[in-house]
Amino acid sequence: MSLVFYWHPMSSATPVACALAELAVPHERVRIDIRTGEQRTAAYLAINPNGKVP
Repeated sequence: MSLVFYWHPMSSATPVACALAELAVPHERVRIDIRTGEQRTAAYLAINPNGKVP
């Protein structure tokens, strides 16, 4: 199973994204647009009830 990494550019997820790339960790990146409130949708809250990215 691959790691699914939910992220938004220029957020606290950036260092994690860099580390995953540098270490060549297989993962899928899913961009969450925090400016439009995508982290508060029912689908995202089902995955992360706190609504935080990453």
